[in-house]
Amino acid sequence: AKDYKIKIIVTNVNSDSDEVAENNIDSTYIQVVKEFIPQKALHEVFTASTCPPCATANPVLDGVVYQHNEDKATLVKYQVNWPGNGDPYYNSETATRVSYYSVSGVPTFKVNGIITEDGASYTQEKLNSHTSNTTNSIISGTAEVTGTSINLNVNFTSKTQIKGTQLKARFAVVEIKTVDNKGT
Repeated sequence: AKDYKIKIIVTNVNSDSDEVAENNIDSTYIQVVKEFIPQKALHEVFTASTCPPCATANPVLDGVVYQHNEDKATLVKYQVNWPGNGDPYYNSETATRVSYYSVSGVPTFKVNGIITEDGASYTQEKLNSHTSNTTNSIISGTAEVTGTSINLNVNFTSKTQIKGTQLKARFAVVEIKTVDNKGT
């Protein structure tokens, strides 16, 4: 990316001369980016094994997100410990996300951190509408599992200069398939 100064001069407005030409000039800096990268849509679902509506929504979401959309979307599910007697897979990381989004009921389904969708009626068309965003950054990495530890090597590459200090990185370990699950 490269910064360019743009200078704008307004003259001959409505075919008239301007008595104060000094105020007809303005300038600003812009940054030109050579490429934008398609942004993966982040799907976050708050669900529970004790929630009957979740049992309807979860298979629909799984089908849409995982069926031919690995390059377009990511799905993270947070198991909450309500309603009912609680979900055995609830953990403190889930509590942090519940607080972050002020989740008060399940199922709750967020796309890209802001848009609330209905999981039971989610379609390929809706997913596609959330994948039209682009970004100027690439995040890539590798993970190595050793026993109960996971070591991450993450690379963040920006195509533009990033200003400010409000950047946050959050990582999630997602199990696609589990076996010998506990019941509630």
